[in-house]
Amino acid sequence: MIKWGIMGSGNIANSFVKGLQVIEEADLYAVASKSKGKGEAFAEKYQIKKVYNSYEELAKDPEVDVIYISTINSLHEACIDLAIDNHKSVLCEKPLSLDADTCKRLCKKAENNKVFLMEAFWTKFLPSYQKAKQLVENGKIGEIQNIKSSFCFKADPKTCIRHLTKNLGGGILFDVGIYGLELACDLFGENPIRMIHLTSKGNAEVDTDSSIILNFGSGRNANLHFSFNFDQKQDLYIHGTKGTIKMPSFWNGTKVFHYDDDDKKKSVYEFPFKGNGYEYEALEVIKCLKEKALESSIMSHERSITIACLIDEARKINS
Repeated sequence: MIKWGIMGSGNIANSFVKGLQVIEEADLYAVASKSKGKGEAFAEKYQIKKVYNSYEELAKDPEVDVIYISTINSLHEACIDLAIDNHKSVLCEKPLSLDADTCKRLCKKAENNKVFLMEAFWTKFLPSYQKAKQLVENGKIGEIQNIKSSFCFKADPKTCIRHLTKNLGGGILFDVGIYGLELACDLFGENPIRMIHLTSKGNAEVDTDSSIILNFGSGRNANLHFSFNFDQKQDLYIHGTKGTIKMPSFWNGTKVFHYDDDDKKKSVYEFPFKGNGYEYEALEVIKCLKEKALESSIMSHERSITIACLIDEARKINS
């Protein structure tokens, strides 16, 4: 059994733990929350054995095998440092850090200390996304010409505080822009050679609307749009020389549609979750720990650093 410790007890921690519950090899052992009441309620809800009022206590518990970090973005760096210093394997929510230099430092520190570290980019581990990528790699739509994705939703200032607050690591790029950037690079299988970025802060202190074009050379582009300002379908289209792949609600979806070059539907693939979808990234962590790997080949340190660099670049363009 792999004993998990959870840092943070907010919404994303709840989602992750629900996924973890369907994995037989996962032992939900401990939780740490800076709010004693929230930590105790979280532990009671999920029948967690240990409750800590500080992240330090959790990191020092010798029984913990791996720590899942679900704190606010601005605390990720300190929590990763704490876990690595105590030789605990780490699965940290995206973004791994708030700038590329910090991301590089954390990855290097994990490697030097022989500690497993992975960014919790859960979408890449979903069976639906893995199927879409397999179709691309098998040449089912020919050579990719264009990727189009949208991740837009209306962020209520009263409830989406972390999304809209600068010192909490808020902003559209850190929150959902990372999805489009990561999947575009992953599907093209290379890094872009040029970026065009238009962004807006509106009345907020962080970026709330972002349109990005990534150019991969030879007329191949990714058109990405992210916004906190309005609701829109969160779909992904992969257009190739021989057809198209569509993933509805790509970041948490269960379906993949394959169309030929005449836009006629060829196949529909469905992948119901065993839990809620978060279990697949946890299974990857368990697999890596069994193999004594220090990083995941699906979500490598190099890829986390690449996306951190792209976010840095995008933020500088319209800063």
